[in-house]
Amino acid sequence: MSSHAGGGGGAPDPLVGLMMKQLLGQDSDDGSAPGYHADMIADVERNTAYAAGIAAAVKPESEAFVLDIGTGSGLLAMLASRAGAQHVFACEGDRKLAATAADVLGSNGFDSDRVSLIRKFSNDIQLGYREDEMVCRADVLVTEIFDSALFGEAVLASVIDARERLLAPGAAIVPCRATTTAVLVESPWLRDHQHHGLQPGETAAEAAARLHRQATAASSSLRSPRPIQVHVDALLAHNKCRPLTGPMPAFAVDFATAQLHEQRTWHCHAEEAGIVDAVLMWWELHLDAAGTIRLATTPSA
Repeated sequence: MSSHAGGGGGAPDPLVGLMMKQLLGQDSDDGSAPGYHADMIADVERNTAYAAGIAAAVKPESEAFVLDIGTGSGLLAMLASRAGAQHVFACEGDRKLAATAADVLGSNGFDSDRVSLIRKFSNDIQLGYREDEMVCRADVLVTEIFDSALFGEAVLASVIDARERLLAPGAAIVPCRATTTAVLVESPWLRDHQHHGLQPGETAAEAAARLHRQATAASSSLRSPRPIQVHVDALLAHNKCRPLTGPMPAFAVDFATAQLHEQRTWHCHAEEAGIVDAVLMWWELHLDAAGTIRLATTPSA
């Protein structure tokens, strides 16, 4: 499930309108954002929720220093600066995205006195006074390096590293929490298209053992195994899957305290008989400490 739902509506931000013109007008051979970034920038619910979450964490009177991990085309960095940050450190390790961010920031009047663009991944940043370093620890961290499975872009490892090296004690993190929900489904369509099923001559027990070994090996790296990205609403609308359980809480993460390699065990009750072909998952972000500003990929069905 990859489409956003929730987080509020409202009219597009004028800043977003300027960014869309800049992104769509760029030459893709000369450093530009990939196409999906235009979709993200046009996502009113996402942008409204993040703007509200950032405004709740960044107060003008606090004179906060902000770190934006994975700034992409620069939107969250500009929202933090506009909210009243004393200074924003915007990091981006992708060369083309960093070039786009530089153009967007400059075109919108966010010069280096307001936003420092650091063309590195956050785990490569050091504290110091060189051009590609942070002169101090940040009081607020903002990030949106989430994929459809929440953790696939190494967000947890990046946040933990930033907490230890780049953030001041007690720094606010936007989002501060995340939850995932799961449902077991039967789906001949997914069975035919999935990549993790039985191999020729393999028993179910042997397949389970093999997948466990693969998951264990993947957990030692920063990235989680790549999920199959599907739209749950479309699957249900076209009778491509049948839920066997109700929605179940799977994971709850507090980014201020979470650690790598934590394990969860959860029990489920089957409401329908059938073959479990897939675990469908979606997530919800809490963008403020009170949990009133949220962004989710929850299916509507």
